[in-house]
Order: sequence, then structure tokens, then C-alpha cells
Amino acid sequence: MRRCLIPFFLIFFIVGCFFGPVKELKNQIEDTWDADTPIVPPTELIDISNSKKFSRLWAAHSGTESLWEIDANSYDIHTLGMFVYEDFLFTLNHDGLIKKFNLNTGSLLWEKDFNFKVSAGLSGDSDALYFATSEGDLWSLDHDGKKLWKTYVGGQVHVKPLPNTSFVVVKLNFNKFVQINISDGSIKWDYQAPNPPLTINYQGDMIFANGVIYSGLPGGKLIAIEAETGSMIWEVNVASPKGLTEIERANDVTSQPVIDGSIIYSVSSKGKITSFDRRTSQKIWDRTLSSFVGLNLYGNNLIVVHESGSIYSLNNKVGKSNWRNADLQYRNIGKGIIIEDLLSVGDFDGYLHLIDLFNGKISSRIKLSGSQILDNMISLGDNKLIAMDIDGNIFCIEINDNVEIKSTEEINENDISNNTDLIDKVETRGHTQDKNYDETSESSWLDKLKIWKKDKASDDENLL
Repeated sequence: MRRCLIPFFLIFFIVGCFFGPVKELKNQIEDTWDADTPIVPPTELIDISNSKKFSRLWAAHSGTESLWEIDANSYDIHTLGMFVYEDFLFTLNHDGLIKKFNLNTGSLLWEKDFNFKVSAGLSGDSDALYFATSEGDLWSLDHDGKKLWKTYVGGQVHVKPLPNTSFVVVKLNFNKFVQINISDGSIKWDYQAPNPPLTINYQGDMIFANGVIYSGLPGGKLIAIEAETGSMIWEVNVASPKGLTEIERANDVTSQPVIDGSIIYSVSSKGKITSFDRRTSQKIWDRTLSSFVGLNLYGNNLIVVHESGSIYSLNNKVGKSNWRNADLQYRNIGKGIIIEDLLSVGDFDGYLHLIDLFNGKISSRIKLSGSQILDNMISLGDNKLIAMDIDGNIFCIEINDNVEIKSTEEINENDISNNTDLIDKVETRGHTQDKNYDETSESSWLDKLKIWKKDKASDDENLL
């Protein structure tokens, strides 16, 4: 009998070894990056039973985004900026309108309209706010909105400024890095990284750790720069360009790297995700997987949103897939944020989705808006987050276990009316004297919110 079982277990083992890689290959083929692929319609949403309860704590408005920045079919959307410090939320739109809100209540504390085009921001520290204008100026304001200094950095900036204890670093759109002294705005050093002939007009944020600035570059590269001197420490290939033409070889790192101790992870827009030792720049592992928007680290797992919108969970030690979710393909989701054991992502149609990070399934969903939810959400801890849509509407959401589980179809009707009521209440609160409010000037976005309920029938069709 024992001899008969041996061939059975041998066959079972061989089949398992075969179908595992085959399934992985199938997923990669389905998500293959192809610039010539025709526009694919977004995946339709199916009705789910929400395991989480959404509580809308407050809603506000940061100012409508400039039309010249919006392209709904492109990843080249320079998102409206948000920055949280202690109990305050600061927002910035592309027309230079800055607002400060009470983070607990959503009430507006002050606003200032600088009336210029903003190209990058908003970032900040305990003392100041930083943003760049389309004219190539880096601005520094205190938390009361007063100008500290302004410095011309030599070109346009499309990446959020990176502040630290004594400096702020900007990355120009032709990959020149400039460090500015935060006390007086003087330039300390600059470093020009090499540029390939053709690049993708989309850049990811920089990251700072242990005295080193890390950033993705065109040509599938990742660079490490010493913050003190501006000297390059190392430059590595995340993925090598392939193809005969410059268009085919365009393969940039368009997202922020992720750091986990001595390891750094980076992903290219058309190639691979790669793990490196930060000290030696030696490659630890790589695998074929492309992303424009980037990575999140969750425990021993990397969460990667593919260019198609498929979401992968990878073992961060070897790069092997744990699970893949293809339910949100082509819905223009970003990399999202981790909140507790969930990945929160927003889509083009105003939905906020929560993905269970243990199994990759969508656990809950809420319709916040009628417009694209931007990929600039902020986790507030204690199961709260701030989300913003492309029209500048801000939502503070609390997420708890749902005692009475309801389907998304049942809660959809309340989502829209509750969001409208919240923003109506915010608009009746007191404002400072920095700007006189004109009710008619707010009517365009408020009316847009109020017609959602009329369109509920068409919204519900997306849930079937």
C-alpha cells in the first residue's frame, strides 16, 4: 500500500510545481504593459457586503483644481496637495489658494490666495510649508500663511519638495536636484542626473533616510545622493530599457521608492520591481512587474498596483506573489494607503475601496464623490483617513467593524446625500477675514454634488 502511495504523492508534487509558476505567468501576461493596447473600459463593480462601517466625520472644500492640470485619461495629474501637522490640515490648489483647517472638526481657520500657478506641493515640517510655482520658484510659508522666503531653483518642479531638519530638496523636471537651506532659502548644492533622450512626463516623490536622498530616474534607474554634500553615492538599474526605438525604450521609475531597514524597493513603469541593499547597492531580487504609481509596505509584504489596476501582494524577501486582485482594473486607482489591515484606494468614479491585505478581496466600498479620488490620501491613525477628489472636495472618514453588514447597493443612496449634507454644514461655519466669501462662487461644485442623487440610477448600474 505504501508503495502505491509514493507515485501518487510524486505526481501531486510535480503538478503543484508546474501549475504555480503557470498561474503566475498567466497573471503577468494578463497585466503585460503594452503602449499600443487600445483603451480598455473600466471593470464593472459587483455588489459586495461591507464588512467595515464608514463614518463621515466632516467634509470641506480646498478650492477647485485648475482645468489646465486635469487629464482624466492620463497619469500625468499633478494632484492637489495636503499636509497634516498635529491637529491641522493644510491644503493647496493649483491656483495658489492655501487653506488651514481644524483636523478634528473640519472648520476653516484661514485661507490665503496667492494667485499664481502651483506646479508641486504641498509639503511641510513643524515650522513651515513648501511648494513650487510654475515659474520655478520655491516658496516657504509659516503655519499662519506668512511668507518666509522665495527662491528661484532654475526650472519647473513637478515633484513635492522634500523637507528635513535643516534643508528642503527639490527635483526639477529635467532631473536636477537642488538643496535649499530652510532658514534663509539659500541654495547649498545642486546635482544634475543624466537624462535619456525620451522620458515619461511623470515623476515620483523622493524619500530621505539616514542622511541619503533616494529617487527614481528615467531609464529605469534609482539614485542615492548624500544629503550633506550632494554627491552621488550610487546609481542602479531597476530595469534595463528594451526595444529598438526611443519610445519602446522609455522605461522610467515614476514612483517613490519604499525603504525597509537596510533594504530599498523600487518599480519601473515598464519592466521590473527590484530589491536592493541600501549600503552596497547590490540587487537582492527582482521580478517582472510594472507600475506607474508605486508600492506600499505591509509587514513582510509589498503591495503593488500594476499599470492596469491589478493589485499584487508580494513576499518582500523573495518577490513571490501572495495574491492578486483584478477587480479594479482600468478604474484609474493609485497606490493608495495602508490603514490597519486594509489597503485604501480611490477610483475615477468617486469610490473608495478597502482591500483586505490578508486575502486580497475587496472588503468594503463607499461612494464619496462623483469625481476621481486623488492618490494623496493621508492616514490619521486610529482608523481614520483624509481623502480628496479632483474637484478639491475633502472627506474625513472613520472606519470601524460593521456590526450590521449591508451591501454596497443598500448604502449607496445614503452615501451621496450624507456627503452633500456634510459639505453644506461646513460652508455655514465661520471664516476668517482673509477673503470675503461669495456664495455664488461656490455654487458650481456644490450643485455638482447635489445632482448625484438624481443620477443614482446610473450609479447603481455600476454595482450590478
